[in-house]
Amino acid sequence: MTTDSSRNKIQYLYVFIVFCMTFSAVKYWRIIGITSINIAMGLALPVAICSSFFNSRQFRYLFLYSTIVLLNYLTGDDYFHNKNNLLNGFIGLYVSLSMSYYIFINKDYKLLKWIVISVFVVLLWTTVATAYFDISLPGIVRKAFNETLNKIGDVSLFNSAYALGLSSYTLPHAIPLLIPPFVLGVKNSLLPKSKRIFSGIMLLCCMLLTYYSGATGPMLVAVMVLIMSLLVHKGSVSSNIIKIFLIVLVFAPFIFDDQIMLSGLEWIDGLLGNEGYFHNKVLDFQDSIIYSEASGDVETRQGLYSSSISAIFENPLNILIGAQEGYGGHSVILDRMASLGLVGFVPFICMLVIQIKFVRKHISSQFNIYFYLGIFAAFMMLISKNVSGWGMWFFLFAAMPFLIIYYSVEDVK
Repeated sequence: MTTDSSRNKIQYLYVFIVFCMTFSAVKYWRIIGITSINIAMGLALPVAICSSFFNSRQFRYLFLYSTIVLLNYLTGDDYFHNKNNLLNGFIGLYVSLSMSYYIFINKDYKLLKWIVISVFVVLLWTTVATAYFDISLPGIVRKAFNETLNKIGDVSLFNSAYALGLSSYTLPHAIPLLIPPFVLGVKNSLLPKSKRIFSGIMLLCCMLLTYYSGATGPMLVAVMVLIMSLLVHKGSVSSNIIKIFLIVLVFAPFIFDDQIMLSGLEWIDGLLGNEGYFHNKVLDFQDSIIYSEASGDVETRQGLYSSSISAIFENPLNILIGAQEGYGGHSVILDRMASLGLVGFVPFICMLVIQIKFVRKHISSQFNIYFYLGIFAAFMMLISKNVSGWGMWFFLFAAMPFLIIYYSVEDVK
């Protein structure tokens, strides 16, 4: 039997793990063994408090997927680059899945609330810090990521910025998943006014953090999901999907008109100041439309996706044949399918599908549409970007559904 004292300790430990998974200011404090502590607690907690997780279908497919990844790595495949990436990939999935399983099985809304509050703190602090540093040194998120990863020059400035809360490059790629629940928080008239206002602040933080990180893909997905979240209403998922489809059908002839698209891109460019990384991306899109062929970064990404697709068809099963070549390196889904083949990719997808169905059962059917919009945002990021750090799995399996419950269940005070 779990006492109140031990339950409180569990809550504190889980909240600490959340900060370690998502918050640069914690990751880069010079605490000896911070990564080791995080990993050890992440592995130990399910054993100590929710051993039934190891009998779950999620864990079985996670174990199968991870075993195949490890065997592929040992036989020479370098998709995961090194042992740290291999370990972090497994731990991120394991901790996020087990955290979600524990909370939903035990209906521990108090712990859910603490985790939601920790997400608020991380998001607020990271947004303010990232905005401050980017205004002082434009493009710092990308620059810090590239130079610290490749150990170019003196990176002490970037490490100091990280220690004060500068966003990692991977975190903004998970931010679009939080847009639907925050929109729900703003729209749900049954919530206290203060809670709705604070949800609006969090929504603004999501958009600002994505903007100041200079991440164009996440920004596009965030805007897309924001619009859809504003259009839907609680209730039937099918009626909401039909509503979105009809709106797209009506406006598609206008949206995909070349002149309208060019004018829209010019307006967006002006709105963003006609400078910086977004400006260069807008120019690439404009050139692609004018010349009717991919140009600049658009052309580069098209080539990367094509490389991964070609690798998939060249060896669809890919049964542990060693080192592979030809990955595009720009899509979690396509690159994993190319690296692992159907033998490793099927368990990965089964794990995702089973977890989605498991979480959906614990969300009111009235608010399922917001959950599916979060899943849609995750799919768009995973298919278009090769960024799947701890933040992505934590937001997908835990933070996003937790926020929807926080804004829709009366028990979560």
